[in-house]
This record gives sequence, C-alpha cells and structure tokens, in this order.
Amino acid sequence: FQKKKTPFVAIALSGLAAPVVSIVSTYSDMNIGLVFSGFVLVALVVTTYVVFPRQFFRAQFGLMLLCLCRIRMTSGLSYFYTANSQCLPDGPQFSYTFYITLTGIVGSVIHLIAVILYQTFMSSWKYRPALIFSMVLGSLATIVDLIIIMRWNVAIGIPDKVFFLLGSATFENLTNILHAIPMAAIGAKLA
Repeated sequence: FQKKKTPFVAIALSGLAAPVVSIVSTYSDMNIGLVFSGFVLVALVVTTYVVFPRQFFRAQFGLMLLCLCRIRMTSGLSYFYTANSQCLPDGPQFSYTFYITLTGIVGSVIHLIAVILYQTFMSSWKYRPALIFSMVLGSLATIVDLIIIMRWNVAIGIPDKVFFLLGSATFENLTNILHAIPMAAIGAKLA
C-alpha cells in the first residue's frame, strides 16, 4: 500500500475535486452543479474503496457522511449579513470590511484556542465522543445564526455586531477545528 503510487494519485485528484466543483457550481446552473457534486462524491467514494485498504475506506466513508450531515449556512449567510438597507431593511447591514476582517481575525484567534482546548481536554477522548461533541457544538453554532436571522438578539437588546462576534464568528471556527482534529487523527492513524 505505502510503496504504490496509486494512493497518492487518488489523494491528489481528491484535492483537485473541491476547486473543480466550486468552478462548475459557480459558473453553471444549480442543478448541474448539484449533479456534478454528487458525481464527484461518488467517484471519490469508489476510488477510496478501490485504492485504499478496507479499514481506511470505512473510516473515510464515515467521515464523509459526517461532513455531509453538518448543517452549515455560512456562505449563504454572508449575503444576509452584508445586505444593504434596500435589500434587507431590518438586516444587520455589516460592511464588507467589518465582516471579512472580523471573521478572519476572530477565526485565527479561535483556531489557536480550539487547538489548545482540544489538546488540554479532548486529546485523551476516543474519536467517536470527540466527533459527536463537535457535531453537537456545530449544531449550536447553527442556532446562533438562526437567532440572528430571526432577529431575536435585537429583541432582547443585543446588537448584531456583538452577537455575531460572540456567536457565529466564534462558534463556526471553534467547531471547524474541533471537528477537523479528530478526523485528521483518524486518517493519520489508519494511513
């Protein structure tokens, strides 16, 4: 397995899958993008099944299913957060500079904090509880986005920028890293 070049070709092709799917999804009809995404996903599953050992395939297939089950509204919500008053009169109306800068800076700090939290508290956990915990935390991040969409934060007197900073910008990045570390550890252990 480790002396063959085929696994590395499969890994390289899977790395190219994301940009190709992004290009097709962006510049074509949504239905074509969805069909193409499904085709690429099936192709990656079949390639993983054929090329890699079965234990590695089962773990990777499970991780693919976990990623597919994660509800994430981040890219769609960027339009909600940055819509002007003509488009969305009661929306947060963040400037692009605020939205991109704050998300980037907070994301970098939270990534560091997440790695420290994982190393301190979760590194001794088994993989399944760590993944379940990150999935539950990710669900809570989605609830924070829902609260902003429904404008409940404004109803209780919390400004959009504060709630976004403490909620979506923080939780999204935290759950991404807490989800990625056990997934990478499983892949590294099996490889």
